[in-house]
Amino acid sequence: MDSHDGYQKANELGNRMGMDVISCGSTLAYATEAFEAGLISEKDTGGLKLGWNQPQVLPEPIEKTARREGIGDDLAEGVRAMSEKYGGKEMAIHVKGLEGPMHAPRALGARGVT
Repeated sequence: MDSHDGYQKANELGNRMGMDVISCGSTLAYATEAFEAGLISEKDTGGLKLGWNQPQVLPEPIEKTARREGIGDDLAEGVRAMSEKYGGKEMAIHVKGLEGPMHAPRALGARGVT
C-alpha cells in the first residue's frame, strides 16, 4: 500500500466513524508535530509513535479519538486544547479553536462547486 492509499483509508475511517475529518486531520498533524518536538511522548500516546509519512499509524489514533480512549480523549478536544495542555501553541493551527483545512480551496476553483 502506498502512502496515498493509506491516507485515503484513514479519511474513510474518520468519515465512517462520523468525525469531522478536517478537524481530525489537523489535530493529528498538530499531535505529530508536537510528538516530533518532544512535547508529546510515547507515554502520552500509549506507546504509539506518531510521525510524518506513516499513514499506517493513523487508524489507531482515529479510532481512539472517536471512542475518546487514551490519547484520543485529548485529540477529540482539538488543536487549541491540546496545545494548551502539551504546549506548542505556535504550531497549533486554528482560528478561535476551529482547525483549518490542509488544502486551499481558493486555489481549486472547481472545489467551490462541490
